[in-house]
Amino acid sequence: MADLIYVFVPFIFAFAIAYGALETSKIFSKRVAGVLSMALAFFAVSSSQVVEIIYAYLPYATVAFIAVFFISFILSPFKSEDKKKDFTMILAILGLLVVFMINIGYDVFLNAFPSYAVDLENFMYAGGLILIAMLLFVAYQRGKT
Repeated sequence: MADLIYVFVPFIFAFAIAYGALETSKIFSKRVAGVLSMALAFFAVSSSQVVEIIYAYLPYATVAFIAVFFISFILSPFKSEDKKKDFTMILAILGLLVVFMINIGYDVFLNAFPSYAVDLENFMYAGGLILIAMLLFVAYQRGKT
């Protein structure tokens, strides 16, 4: 039973993340997105390293999701229906936060997760990839309007 839960929880998490990303992008129909998400989740749980990483970061992801839902719940009365959403300022602030976290976050990361030996170069690559993803998202949102 424990082995089933050990694989089932990361499968559901990987499936939900992949399905949410595919549904948000509206590239595929719902059925194709579901099948593709299921395939990606199967590939994710087939690697023991991915399952261990998901279990290592799942508590932090849960706290982040709760924080995002709480903030969106608090801000929901202030949203108006007629305005178009502009994510540029939010992503600019998040980008500055990512740069700040890259500068001070490496030491904090090593202290928080001493068993994961990540060198500074890979940590900087991860931060750069996050910034590039944010820039692509802003460009995508600008192209839709």
